[in-house]
Amino acid sequence: PDFATHVVGVGGMCINERHEVLVVQERRAATTTSQGSWKLPGGLVDLAEELDVAVEREVLEETGVRSRFKSLLALRHQHGAAFGRDDAYCVCLLSPLSAEIRACEREIAAAAWLPLPEYYEGTKATSARQGVEENFNAFVARNVIAAAEAGNLDGAAIGLAAREMPAPKGYLPGVTGLTNRETYRLYSGFH
Repeated sequence: PDFATHVVGVGGMCINERHEVLVVQERRAATTTSQGSWKLPGGLVDLAEELDVAVEREVLEETGVRSRFKSLLALRHQHGAAFGRDDAYCVCLLSPLSAEIRACEREIAAAAWLPLPEYYEGTKATSARQGVEENFNAFVARNVIAAAEAGNLDGAAIGLAAREMPAPKGYLPGVTGLTNRETYRLYSGFH
């Protein structure tokens, strides 16, 4: 295949004990229908960076809030996105390790802790502006609220947990992505 077939992005759904989600408003949103909307902090995964490390880094860079990865909640795959490449966007559940917000002034217009239902209503309003009944973020928020109401807002109860796995031996260098490190991350709902 052509080199660099995908761009991989992450969004951090960082939820505190009061069931508030950490959200941002971008200075310059990707679309006019998203401008001014609350969204999850996040960005692109760097080359050779693990998803869990990337989402913790992006949340810290955009909001100043330190967090811990709990699980991979959802993955959206779409074609013909940024740079003419396919886009894989991963929403990850995080727990905050700090609470004070220090937004990145270069990228972020505002950042806040919003109650989950208020965030969900905002995602539904953005969905309507985008001409869809429910966009990806609204879908994820609705399901996270249902999990919270059922008492299952735990990385082990929802989503895919990260596990460190030993890399298989004997593969030819450059044939698979499993040969450049001794271990790799597996994201799975299996325990």
